Amino acid sequence: MSVKIILDYTAIKDLQENAILSAHEAMEQVLTDVKDDVPLGQGGLQRSMYVEEQKLKDQTHIFIDHNCEYARFLYFGKVMVDPNTGSPFAEKGVQKILTKRNLNFRHGKAKWL
Repeated sequence: MSVKIILDYTAIKDLQENAILSAHEAMEQVLTDVKDDVPLGQGGLQRSMYVEEQKLKDQTHIFIDHNCEYARFLYFGKVMVDPNTGSPFAEKGVQKILTKRNLNFRHGKAKWL
């Protein structure tokens, strides 16, 4: 007994393209759902969030990203300061250090999605 398998490469390509499209749509919805949990000062961090696609060889990654340098600082919820001045404000290029002091958030939480 023999088995013959015929692959429809056009259908496979369509499935792959639809999977990427679905992932984009899902991430756009996640982005919409989580924006209210992102810290809001003047709204810069919320406005900077976007869905990104990265292609690597035979894989495609879809993720939420932002273009604010301070996002990581806010995410962990701890005050970081200039080691020389102790101030949260630092000159460009200065490596801040983490303190044990919590940031104050309107919704009382850090580590949003």
